[in-house]
Amino acid sequence: MVGWVLRLEVLELPDFSDIIGKWKFGTNPDEPNCWSLCKEAGKRLGVELPFYSAWIKSLHERLIYINNRKDDDFVPLDKPEIGCIVLFKVAAPKPNHMGIMVDNKGNFIHVFEGTRASIENVNRMRWHNRIIGYYKYAKHNKIK
Repeated sequence: MVGWVLRLEVLELPDFSDIIGKWKFGTNPDEPNCWSLCKEAGKRLGVELPFYSAWIKSLHERLIYINNRKDDDFVPLDKPEIGCIVLFKVAAPKPNHMGIMVDNKGNFIHVFEGTRASIENVNRMRWHNRIIGYYKYAKHNKIK
């Protein structure tokens, strides 16, 4: 008789219930955007993402900064890890969206223009072909 062993992986993730479906993408500096959501979710995951000074004026500039890895603050990864940033190109020639990985199963949290915050999977067709890369913030990462 052949037996099967079921291996169950249990991850203790932070509670995002106050964000999912509630944070709506905003265009003003004091409203949430994908970077501010990544900062908040990252904090809950043990990753303190940097505050960008006023010289990085827009979200678009932040995304390009990360993609270009200035000062090696962000290290490219071959595969996603919990707490890493995932950059996307959505109908644009350059990075224009990001999320943060919340588990080892491809799920990330994000908020996109015209939507509310949600958790989606990078392996879905909607996102898979839009991924630029995965980046780990090298200066502060408590996740092992």
